[in-house]
Amino acid sequence: INAEYGKQWYQRRVRGVLNYYTNYYYKSNLSVHMPADIEAKIQDEREKGRQTWDHPISFILAAVGSAVGLGNVWRFPYLVSKFGGAPFLIPYFLVLFLVGMPILGMELSIGTFFQAGDADAFGSMNPRLRGIGVASVFAGYAITFYYCIILTWAAVYFVESFQATANIPWVIDSEAHFTNISMDTHPDDFEGTFNWKVFVALIVIWVLIFLCIFKGTKSTGWVVKFTVPLPLLILVVLIIRAAFLEGSGEGLKEYLIKWDADTLSDPTIWSEAIGQVFFSLGVCMGVMTTYSSHNKKAKTNVPMCEKAISLSDTGIALLGGFAVYEMLGYMQNKCEVAARLVSSELVTAELAKCDYYNTKSMGLAFIAYPEGISTLEAPQFWGILFFGCLIMLGIDSAFSLVEVMATFMKDCWIGLKYRPSNWLVALICCVVGFLAGMLYVFDSGMVMLDIVDRYINMWGMILVGLLECFAVGWVYKIDNQYEKVGRRSVLIYNIGFFIACWWDPSSASSSLWGIMVWQGTQRWELDLLCSLLSG
Repeated sequence: INAEYGKQWYQRRVRGVLNYYTNYYYKSNLSVHMPADIEAKIQDEREKGRQTWDHPISFILAAVGSAVGLGNVWRFPYLVSKFGGAPFLIPYFLVLFLVGMPILGMELSIGTFFQAGDADAFGSMNPRLRGIGVASVFAGYAITFYYCIILTWAAVYFVESFQATANIPWVIDSEAHFTNISMDTHPDDFEGTFNWKVFVALIVIWVLIFLCIFKGTKSTGWVVKFTVPLPLLILVVLIIRAAFLEGSGEGLKEYLIKWDADTLSDPTIWSEAIGQVFFSLGVCMGVMTTYSSHNKKAKTNVPMCEKAISLSDTGIALLGGFAVYEMLGYMQNKCEVAARLVSSELVTAELAKCDYYNTKSMGLAFIAYPEGISTLEAPQFWGILFFGCLIMLGIDSAFSLVEVMATFMKDCWIGLKYRPSNWLVALICCVVGFLAGMLYVFDSGMVMLDIVDRYINMWGMILVGLLECFAVGWVYKIDNQYEKVGRRSVLIYNIGFFIACWWDPSSASSSLWGIMVWQGTQRWELDLLCSLLSG
């Protein structure tokens, strides 16, 4: 009976009916899995005609480009300074090594093993788990809508840098100009104002995204060979230039050398560290699974790729902090010197205005840093370098998220006689993304951006990560794991969770998170290792 069901399922799968196996073969038992011969046939069908990277370096560069984004330049340095300098690195690296890198390795393994994007990979484990992959795909795609708006701000600043110094808006008044471009207004003052500059820049950004992905891995692999090394080179140039400015050393002390251990007792520091690691590495968004699905199984070293991607991302984030805080130290010193030149009665009041180190998030890139380079010789040159660097850092992350949706759509056509071309799928994804991004072009866009970023990027990604680890560690082929890893090892992992919850019931939620991540990632890596060795 099972063989007959499997045969019927495969025949209908070829005709595109993806849920047949769910309705019949998986009628009531989540632990039942498809027969090995049927699974092998489906895997062959999935790999047929699938693009692969022209070289492993292209995959590494694409994954690093996706992981390294705008947050490496402003969010990471801001969080380091906000939470007492160097103490923030303690929870950050703990989360990176114990949570971020294991999940990254898990996603790379899943994509390489199943040769499919997030939705199809989790659906291959069990059709009832397909929703986890779909959630990550759509969450990442929704992030692209507002992420591209931030890129449009950088594009506007970049174009304005080609004017004469006296006519550059961010040279005249950087704070007022950013408020005007971002249309950061109070909800009570919404008037439905439309920002034409941002609208035109949004068109340009989405055209660039289309050009980056319209040929799949062929175009992406070519683009990242320029957009990944160039920003790194520009950051080094900016660091060297800022190092010769007076007060830059004080900025570096504020960035990393400052030590305020009291911030470690603040629970917010841990949630912020988790959010930064997740968003920076690009995990739980389907990107790493999608990119690794274009790897060749026999020639992919997953552990090496995991270390290269995660450590490169962290290194570039630290470099971005050096570039930003050297400039902040210069501006802080310049402000304090000017304040001491006024009458003694006003010195205290003027010094209170010198508060560049507490500039928040996007203000670092669009207010404080432009104000700093506006005081240098040839501010146009430094503006072109800096905002060009921001565009290249952000465009890699943006088109990687769109590529996830494109791969999801193409995977849905597996087994059918007609399969849409790469450029058509890319065009549909870019047009829909552009139309959705227009919601942020109005004066209400900044408020919407904050809301979507908080609930999708922060809480949504954590939920998806938890479900991914639960699916891999607790559901997927538990009997096979007993055979390949050993029943004793699996039981130790399971019992560890219950002991942790019994020992400290108040920390049950954190124990659940930690143990699930550990179980999910370690079991999957061992399972993949045993499969490769036996194959």
